[in-house]
Parts: sequence; structure tokens; C-alpha cells
Amino acid sequence: MKKKLILVVDSDRFYRDLLYRCLRSVKFQVIAVDSGEEALEVVKSNLIDLLIINATLPGMDGLSVVNRLKGSLNTMHIPVVVLSNSYKENDIITFLDSGAADFITKPFNPVVLNARVRAIFRGQSFRQQKNSAMIQYDELYIDLRKNNIRVAGRQIHLTATEFKLLEFLISKPGWVFNRLEIAESINGEGGAVTSVGMHITNLRRKMGAYAGYIETVRGVGYRFRGDIKMPSSIPVL
Repeated sequence: MKKKLILVVDSDRFYRDLLYRCLRSVKFQVIAVDSGEEALEVVKSNLIDLLIINATLPGMDGLSVVNRLKGSLNTMHIPVVVLSNSYKENDIITFLDSGAADFITKPFNPVVLNARVRAIFRGQSFRQQKNSAMIQYDELYIDLRKNNIRVAGRQIHLTATEFKLLEFLISKPGWVFNRLEIAESINGEGGAVTSVGMHITNLRRKMGAYAGYIETVRGVGYRFRGDIKMPSSIPVL
């Protein structure tokens, strides 16, 4: 199997080297550069599977690079993880709204960063295999074709709205959706943002021990934790 190629962009040599070492330690291929301009040149000549970029860079900053990638049909598919020295909610929202898949503050735990990277790749695998419309995490089974969900062998009954909510969150495991995006996904344009919290609460209650897989990202929104595994065989629901 071809190894995933990750492009690291950070003007801070310490973090650039740290990212290179920790990603290589789990068998990813890595290219590390120190500027946004150089990153765009690398993307032109390499099939990049993931970009990890610092928000602040000399010259072209991280947001400009993300906007360039997401604005091109040739590169808009590349998932982006943004690193930052600060945890400002407005910055997080700006990057996520621009198409970034995740936002990580420095200093970070290399083990956690690797786990988040693997989660993003699992999310890609999920979307590629979605034709099967069957997903599983431990004893949580979801059949998107039949609007069916089982937890620990017990079928649970969701309202149409709750199932649409779950399906929307699972469509991009690990991706943070804001309340407006969620409201519009379940109720169409102009959907009531105020009802999102209630639907999340009801869905979590019905999921029981698996409620924690729907994670609240403070000040931003919600995501389905990117720990989804595609099983080799799934019981018939």
C-alpha cells in the first residue's frame, strides 16, 4: 500500500523538525518546508495527501495558502490541519470555514497529533467506501440506507431529524460543523440554529454509552470523533 504523503509547513525549525520526526515515526512520507510560497510549489509537483500548516508564516500566511488550495479544483480535496500558537475562537472559525479539517494549538502532544491525522485519513476512507452505506465503531452499527442504528446489539429509534443529524456529522468524521451548518443540513436553508442543541442532546441520550462520540468543540460547534473503523464484516441490521 502506498504511504501517505504529508506536507508540513512551519517557519519555526523546532516544530518543523518535530512534525517531521513524529510523522515519520508512524510511517508517513513527509516533505517539510518553511514558507507558504514553497508549499504551493511542492503541491504543484507532488500528490499531497495532507497539509499541516502553521497559521502564521512570513510572506504568504497559512490562511492564504488554505484559500488557494480550497479555491482550486486540483487541490481542494487535500485535507488541511492548521497549527497555531494561540487559541482564539475567531481564528478557529475562520480556518474551519475556509475548509480546514482540524485546528491544533501549540504546544501539542505528538501522539495526539498522529491520532488526529489517522482520524482524517480514516474519514477519507469512510467517504470512499460510503457506497456500502454501512459503518461501525465498536458496537455502534449504522446503516445509512435503512436509517437503522444499533448500539450493543440493541436497535435504537431515532426521529428523522436525529438520523439526518447523525448522518451529517458522520459524513466527515473529525470535521467540526458549526450550528448554522448543522441546522441547514437537517432543516434546509434558514433552519433554526436554536434547536440544534436540543437535537444533539436527544441524540446523545439515545446513543447511551456511545454519546461521547459526538463531541462539542467549545465556541465552534460539534463533530463526530474521527475514530470510525470500517469492519470486514457487519451483522445484518
